[in-house]
Amino acid sequence: TAKALHKLIELLPFGPQWKYQSIKIESPTKRGLQVFYRDAIECLQHLIHSPFNNGQIEFVPKKIYTTADHIQRTYTE
Repeated sequence: TAKALHKLIELLPFGPQWKYQSIKIESPTKRGLQVFYRDAIECLQHLIHSPFNNGQIEFVPKKIYTTADHIQRTYTE
């Protein structure tokens, strides 16, 4: 049920908190620009230290080939 799903979601660890900033812009709008964001450094630290990512994050690039003779290489992010 939806209630059971929400209980499971609440058990997950929370990431960095959302931050809010209102920016005044020179524009014919009634309100300023509202920006919601998370600190990128805090997000990276959370990902690196999360037990769910233990051994899953690679910091060294590696070459991936689609053929056994290493002729055709795959390029991804």
